[in-house]
Amino acid sequence: MNVEAIPRFLQGARFREIVWLAPLAYAVHILEEFWRFPLWASTHFAPGFTTHRFVVANAVIMVVLLGLTALVSAVRERAVDFVYFCWLAGQLFHNALFHMGTTAYFGVYSPGLLSAILLYLPVCYCVARAAYREARIDNAEGAAALVVGAAGMFSLVYFGLVHLASVSG
Repeated sequence: MNVEAIPRFLQGARFREIVWLAPLAYAVHILEEFWRFPLWASTHFAPGFTTHRFVVANAVIMVVLLGLTALVSAVRERAVDFVYFCWLAGQLFHNALFHMGTTAYFGVYSPGLLSAILLYLPVCYCVARAAYREARIDNAEGAAALVVGAAGMFSLVYFGLVHLASVSG
């Protein structure tokens, strides 16, 4: 196995190619979370959060991620790139921060932590690096996408986990 092939691919890959790592990383992350995240979330901060809601929410997120990935890999349009980066920031980058933060806060492993650290953060870095290299996004747009992504992740956690679980519970 040629382990040097991976860094070579990542350094030379075009933006429209490397964006496909995001849905792949998301799929691995969902597999890591599937068996334990609903119970963990229900136990720690979202009473009544079910496996069914987990599956539905992640199916919607994956469909949007696949759609945006296909669009951004096919079309070179600044607005499309920005929307993609907002989604990537929220669903991958800030999701990794969520898992790190909740693990630290609750003092117990947050299901999804390993793939968030080992896949989400490197994928976000590689995608952003390729985007900057090809002038798909600039510093101001990147910063704005991080802010919008943070708001999106907060909304998902609060309204999709905490608030919805308390209303239905």
